[in-house]
Parts: sequence; C-alpha cells; structure tokens
Amino acid sequence: MVNDAGVIPDKSIEAAAETLRPLLETAAQDPDVKKVIDSRDKVLERYRPVFRCEHVPNLTAEEFQGFVRFENNCHWTNLTRKTTHVCDDLARLRSALSTLLDEGQPVGSRVDKLLPKSKPKFIKGFGKALVTAVLHVAHPDKYGVWNNTSEDGMKIVRVWPRFERGATEGDRYQQINVVLNQLRKVVDTDLWTLDAFWWRVKAMKFPPIPEEVLTPERYKEGATRTITVNAYERSHAARQACIDHYGFTCAVCKHSMEELYGEVADEIIHVHHLIELATIGEKYDVDPIADLRPVCPNCHAVLHSRSPALSIDKLRKLLEKHRAT
Repeated sequence: MVNDAGVIPDKSIEAAAETLRPLLETAAQDPDVKKVIDSRDKVLERYRPVFRCEHVPNLTAEEFQGFVRFENNCHWTNLTRKTTHVCDDLARLRSALSTLLDEGQPVGSRVDKLLPKSKPKFIKGFGKALVTAVLHVAHPDKYGVWNNTSEDGMKIVRVWPRFERGATEGDRYQQINVVLNQLRKVVDTDLWTLDAFWWRVKAMKFPPIPEEVLTPERYKEGATRTITVNAYERSHAARQACIDHYGFTCAVCKHSMEELYGEVADEIIHVHHLIELATIGEKYDVDPIADLRPVCPNCHAVLHSRSPALSIDKLRKLLEKHRAT
C-alpha cells in the first residue's frame, strides 16, 4: 500500500516481507532457485571486473554477450535476445556503460540518459531489465533489478511505488530501488537473492495453466499435481532452452507480444508441449528443441480449444486461410 505522498509505509514493507520469508526458508527445496542463489559469488567474481569503469573502454563484445547468456549470469533468462542489437555498435555500448557506471552522478540521471523519456533508447534493446542487471552486478549491495517479473512481484505484494505525473524512467528506478533495499533489509537477505524470488511470487498469484512450462523440475516432465485444474509439473530450464533456441516469436502467428503491445509485453510468451503430457501420464526426458515451441497466449488458447489439442501446423494453416479471406 502506498500513502498519499507516494511513500511505502513500514507496515506495508513488513507485510510484503511476511510473504517473502517463507519462500526464502524453503529455497533449499527448490533446485532451480537454489542454483541461482548459490551462483551469486561465482557470477559476481566473473562479471564485476567486466563492469568496472576502468575496464569498460576495453570491453569486448564477447564479454558482454557472455554476460547476457543465462548459462553465464545464472539468473536472468530473458537478456539473451537483446544481445544482437546491443552489441551492434561496440563504441556506443562502451559509452553507455561508462555513463551508467559513473557513480559521480545520481543513478536516476544516468538511467535517464540511456532511457530518455519520450525518445528512443540510447541503444536499441538496452532496456530497464538489462540496465539494472548491469547496475546490480557492478554494485550488488546497492542496486536492485527492475524488470517485468520484479515489477509484477512488487505489485502483488503491494509495495509498488506511486510515481509523480511525468516521472522519468530514472525517477521511477530511484523509487523502486529504495523499496527493494527496504525489503532486503527487513527480510534479511541480499538483493540478488531477493530478485530470485519475484517469479515465485508471481507464480503464487497466477498459478501455471495446463501445458504452460513454468515450474522447475530439471528436464524431467510429467509429475501431476493439483492447482486449480489438474496440471503437470513443467521445467523452467526446458522452457528457457526452448526460448533461447526459437526466440519470442509465436510458432503459429509469427508475431511476438512486443511487436503487438510494445515493451510492456516484451517478456510474455507461452511454451507449448507438442506431446500432451496428459496423454502420457508418466515422467520422461523432454527435449526442449524437439518437444517444445514458443506460442503467444492467444494461439496457445486456441491450440487447446480442442481435445486432443490442435497441432501447430494445423492452426497455422487455419490462420493463413482466414487471413486470405
């Protein structure tokens, strides 16, 4: 809850902390979350030197491309697809990082230079998720991460700030970062670990739907459980491997959600299982390239409007036929 001055009261921070503490306490039982938390020191040891101001003038494309890959940062699954645009002009990237990492300037003004209001980004693809991930790795005890997942999580636990009219991206991030630091102190954790739990908070509010890959289970799939309907355990790692290979373009309609709705939808995609697990009823090793495809929520709903589900090829042909009429 936000008061009239736009400040998050202490009681609201504490209420949010009560939601997060059980997740922290059960982290050891969740192999994917535990892996993110345990990788913190290794990732920071590798990439903090990369984002030191004195190194930035010599930064290589390979170093930056390495950082955005999930297998290296071990934390953020949706940075990879931004690499192509961000590294197109290496000199401009170095300039952007020099600006972003200049601690002699307020962080809000630095963010505004890269994400100016009502203007194109300084570098295409270098949005808030990537900007704040770099800030966090460079200064892990000072800056939290702002992406769609953390934003949704903060809204769910009711600690999303109220911004003044006309607030810039830099203004917003400064307020968000204050709240993230308040939370991590009350919960008694670090910003890296706090960030690892936002998708869990989101999953509590919006439980997985059948045939959507969300729940970690390595690459073993098929364990039934009851949510609102009888759904199947899904592999977060398999989901990401599928997206890394195919991207965020729907396999049916050939659109991405970002194309249709803008940056607000840039991380929204479902992952469809070509073989309905409800017809298998047992565990098996999933091949994320052969067995999974990214589909937009609309096409995903239509695929499952029939039982058995329509095939992607069948729905694509139906869509093409309809567009031609």
